[in-house]
Amino acid sequence: MIFADIKGKTHVAEDVLTSNCMGLLSILSSNHLISFLSKSVNLEGKKLDLSSFSEIEKLEFWPYLSQAGEPDILCILKSCSTKQRVILIIECKHGAGKSGYGTIGDEIRDQLGKYYVGATKIYPDERVFVIYLTHHRSFPKEEIKESISITGNSTSILLAELVSSL
Repeated sequence: MIFADIKGKTHVAEDVLTSNCMGLLSILSSNHLISFLSKSVNLEGKKLDLSSFSEIEKLEFWPYLSQAGEPDILCILKSCSTKQRVILIIECKHGAGKSGYGTIGDEIRDQLGKYYVGATKIYPDERVFVIYLTHHRSFPKEEIKESISITGNSTSILLAELVSSL
């Protein structure tokens, strides 16, 4: 809960859950968090391949992404052998769906799509993925399909189910 407390988010139950679950994972060795995140799947059921990444370079709770808002977590993984990096934007939900849908003109309203597009602008030379960490009892295909349609990248948005992954 310390991360929620530091960021002044203890009044939001979902943020306390994010802080407690991901905060605990973040203090374990890098391979534990990477293993957990590797369970994320796309709409086709393909898992996120993080096998070449061995180190957490950065893990930040509620970072501000210019023009994209404030996702729950920014996680940058690095390969010690190749120095390659991957950017993971993690949005945790408990008891609620994503916020915002679609676009209005050039403005992206879809929460997951906005995070992806914003992160690709900030990190143009890196691979970017958005992980939607949720406790849905069934795969929220329609929510993810809509986000993917905004990003134009079918592998950009993945789902990690909180219940089955922890």
